[in-house]
Amino acid sequence: TKVEKEVAETNQNASMHKNAKSAKDEEKLKKWTTDFNHFTSKEKKVILADSLANLYTRLFEFDSAAKYFEQQVFLISTETNKLKAALGLYQAFKVSMNPIDRKKIGLKALAYIDEILATRSNWVDLKVKKAVIKVYTETPPMGGINMLKEIIAENPNHIEARLTLGEFMLTVKKVEKAIEQFEAVVTVESDNEKALLYLIDCYQSTQNMAKAIQYLNKLESLNIQDSYIKSVIEKKRKELN
Repeated sequence: TKVEKEVAETNQNASMHKNAKSAKDEEKLKKWTTDFNHFTSKEKKVILADSLANLYTRLFEFDSAAKYFEQQVFLISTETNKLKAALGLYQAFKVSMNPIDRKKIGLKALAYIDEILATRSNWVDLKVKKAVIKVYTETPPMGGINMLKEIIAENPNHIEARLTLGEFMLTVKKVEKAIEQFEAVVTVESDNEKALLYLIDCYQSTQNMAKAIQYLNKLESLNIQDSYIKSVIEKKRKELN
């Protein structure tokens, strides 16, 4: 459908949006990588791995960031380092465009998440991430979907849970149910760019142009400087007016 095509395009452009490396960033990456490979002290290597992971995260290079977050666990296995690895891998999982790689990364993240949840079973944000991974790595995905529904029932304002459930509803062509989730997101977080983009597409696909324009106006009023968002606003303005 048109909405699925545009949603996929939105996700792809967003995931591929990276900050250009400055000469200073390149210099830091080269030096820190050399030092990381050279040092033998676990403590020093962990510090360097953390610096590399955070810099790669800032540059939106999540695969490389995840590699160095995991290195911290391999060097010194603490709950904090496991959490960093889980979240780093989860970020890489979310933006991966290759289904095989995505599943592999997701399952690695899930292993760390399960380990943490074993002693912190009520950690809602981690449970949401577990559900998200299950949705995209299991066939059929109902285990993850049911987890998300349970989480939303107990935590109706959880943004990530609702966004993921809405995205899934789009993949199974239940646009009205997807709209329900995205509407709930903007009720809680009125400037959520992702939910606004989805709502514009969803309402456009159902021929409710008034609603699509309403959310387009809202998105435009946020004065977002990102070039991709600006291009989407311009494109939609032409299509809807």
